[in-house]
Amino acid sequence: MRFVKPLLLSAAILTLAPVGLAQQASTPYTCFPTCSEFDGRMLSLAGSGLRTVGGDFINVSLVSDGDGFELGIFDGDTGTGATPNWDRVPPAELGLTQLRYQLFADPDGTATGMTEVGVPGGWLSNLVNPSKGPSFVSRVDGVETGVMANNNWFDIDMQDIAAAAATPGGDCPEGKFCYRLLVTLTNPVGETESNFKLRTTGEISLRPIAFSFVGALRSLNDAPIIYPRFPDTSVTTYDGTWRFLLRFDEPSSFLFIWGGDFDYGSWDCVDLDTNDPDTCMNSEPACVPNSNPDPNFKGKLVPPWADGTFANSEGVAKDAFPPFTPSCRTGAPADDQNPNLMPFPNFFTRSPSVRYTLETPFGSFPNDNPSGNQEWEQFRLETDTDEPADFYVDDLPLADDGGYSINYEGLDLANLNALRVSVDIVGIPSASIGDRVWLDTLRPEDGGTEGVQDPGEIGINGVTVRLYRDSNDSGVLDAGDELVATQVTSGDGDYDFLGLGAANYFVDVDETTLPPLGLTLTTNNDPYPNGGAYPLEESEDHDDADFGYKYDCADCDGKISAMTLRFLGSETAFVEVFQRKGQLVFSGDVDPFGEFTFFGVDKKGTLGPAIEVFVDGSKDADFHTSCSVPIGPGSSDGRFLVTAASSRNNELTCTVPGGGDGGDPPGGCSECSGKVTQLSMRYDGMAPVFVEVEQKKGRDIVFAALVMPGEVFTFSGTDKKGTLSTEITIFVDNGEHASLHTSCSVPIGPGTVAGDFTVVEGFSRNGGQLCPLP
Repeated sequence: MRFVKPLLLSAAILTLAPVGLAQQASTPYTCFPTCSEFDGRMLSLAGSGLRTVGGDFINVSLVSDGDGFELGIFDGDTGTGATPNWDRVPPAELGLTQLRYQLFADPDGTATGMTEVGVPGGWLSNLVNPSKGPSFVSRVDGVETGVMANNNWFDIDMQDIAAAAATPGGDCPEGKFCYRLLVTLTNPVGETESNFKLRTTGEISLRPIAFSFVGALRSLNDAPIIYPRFPDTSVTTYDGTWRFLLRFDEPSSFLFIWGGDFDYGSWDCVDLDTNDPDTCMNSEPACVPNSNPDPNFKGKLVPPWADGTFANSEGVAKDAFPPFTPSCRTGAPADDQNPNLMPFPNFFTRSPSVRYTLETPFGSFPNDNPSGNQEWEQFRLETDTDEPADFYVDDLPLADDGGYSINYEGLDLANLNALRVSVDIVGIPSASIGDRVWLDTLRPEDGGTEGVQDPGEIGINGVTVRLYRDSNDSGVLDAGDELVATQVTSGDGDYDFLGLGAANYFVDVDETTLPPLGLTLTTNNDPYPNGGAYPLEESEDHDDADFGYKYDCADCDGKISAMTLRFLGSETAFVEVFQRKGQLVFSGDVDPFGEFTFFGVDKKGTLGPAIEVFVDGSKDADFHTSCSVPIGPGSSDGRFLVTAASSRNNELTCTVPGGGDGGDPPGGCSECSGKVTQLSMRYDGMAPVFVEVEQKKGRDIVFAALVMPGEVFTFSGTDKKGTLSTEITIFVDNGEHASLHTSCSVPIGPGTVAGDFTVVEGFSRNGGQLCPLP
């Protein structure tokens, strides 16, 4: 392995602050090699001057389902200065060597017959690239840009093109669109090392080729990211662990893992690489003499795909290059540092010495002695006992992505590692954290538990929730922590921060955005979790960050004695209200948005524990009136809204979230904000009709079915954010019937009428459930 010079550290380091990395935590991604911007784990391409044993290109497969996809590239700052983030660029090569990202249509999925798409010639990192093209738009933090920002995601929104549609009989799945991303160095000669990550909303995988990866730390710019308390190195975001997920979807008699240049061992030679007897002895693959002209490597036996690289024969690891072995003659890992020579002895080294485990659906298989300096070494599972192997198994069953994985520990920082596996390596799913803000109102006498979400307890919409990263690893939410993303609860008090990488996080509720109901926290966890930060792992879907609140106002303290309802229908209807075994307490014609009041008729003047509301003979709503669930101004069900209510002992002054004037449904509502994501509409015509709802000027049908009179149907937006286009058109029996503006530029919500159709419920992207029209 190449010698890595110790970083020159001085008192000036103390003024460095952690670098803020903005994260758009609103999309689930698949990432390679990880989703985190903070852990330093990168794919790597290096010039020949660094004597790499990996390949000189990285070829990534991308699969889209036909709705387009987002491709993200992290860190494109190669050559931007003397101390760029993550990359090693000597002054002689500064500004001369760039990464080139070229995207190709790959319809048969085998990298043959490819057609370049996007920008001709590809994107060059850190050079000005067009922000728009025939099939793409590029963004950084949501702003259209042609510049790959330093230490941030450069996101490219791609439309699928016909040239990428799957070819019958090929490796591209039927009905999918397949692409290849080719990443190369424009100048592969020299001592440049450029490191990057990828993420996508589609599928991402790496075919069985040799590639390099690294725990990058190439300048002092990176130190406060890897070490949040820098120059204190006791806490780190890079712990030496890696995880690669394997796709094993075709029958095979073997599975091999070639590890290259892992530098197995420790600086003091307590652990050293030893010979692996089954490397270069298998019939697949045979080894050939290395044709590299460098005398240190020429003629040494290497796998054929490693020919021409700076790879040695398998055996005891070679001396570091240049030698850096103060206490032993051979085998010392090149990047492990002598603590007598380094002011920070553990700056690069991870313990224990590198090792890994192959996890399978049928057991774990360890490799405690992977390759040494400038070597490739094979680790093999075999079903054929006539072949040399590390382990023999009866068979290798197929498994979904992640059924097989390689789990590393002890991979040092700054060491260029290499890998080649006989099956595809697939991307790591992004992590998420979230769940719900809810009203904790069910009383113990009714079977509820304070601080626990009980059945029937409703969520609170419109509440601002913020996600912070524990940037300084203090375990306390403070001014030094980075605001990662902000969301507003919707649906039923739900929120979910998606697209996250492994890190320590806090979730904080902005209690000034809670409804003005005198609510107090019952879960004792704001910010979440109570004490310390939450250590979110790669691929983890953490859905326990819940916040419960209870009323501190005059609430329902008995049974309901009287209720006033508002009818949200679009035309006059005959309404009946029943309690207890069909006992009628109200009947009569009610106009649209008309109100009516009814009273309990038992000896104490209370209503039964539940009432049913019928419209023109059909049941439309239920209300629980026993006070076992929240009820008061703002409660609603079906087409009815509570505007006033009294319990047996007092008038109800508490409202459900968003109440006050009795105009909001449970869980809160808002004026249309953003774009509409979902609408439910009622057909008010007299005869069955075939209904089609189209968006994008007829290019996208979001609903098509036979609809009966009085039937309610629902449709949703289909773009990446789940929104409808700015206008939808309703067709009846193939004729254009009506249209609705769904951009929120005009009022829209329950009560909106379009021809023979009435909106009964709606949601917008930013505002949650839409309020009824006045």
